Amino acid sequence: MAPHSKPHGLKTHVALVGWLIDAGYHEKRLLHHLLDNYNVLERPVVNESDPLQLSFGLTLMQIIDVDEKNQLLITNIWLKLGCDVSGVMNSSNYPEIIPDVGIEKG
Repeated sequence: MAPHSKPHGLKTHVALVGWLIDAGYHEKRLLHHLLDNYNVLERPVVNESDPLQLSFGLTLMQIIDVDEKNQLLITNIWLKLGCDVSGVMNSSNYPEIIPDVGIEKG
């Protein structure tokens, strides 16, 4: 390896670490905004007389095993649940965060 390539690699690592630290700050700021006044004992609705809206999604990804004798099916699924209106962010307030990384109203 040429001696002049080592400083370039070091600069790349320092720049990458600096970017990761900066991205971590914005994610931390978003989490504080969403969770500072969060209470797990409250119903996740804007008005207490409103019904609680739940969303549920299940996607079958893979059938891993079928045991016909014991009537057992082993699968790999993706489960998507949602119900909390307080977990909504305005993405224009957080342009530094990639939209699908943050918590958005679904």
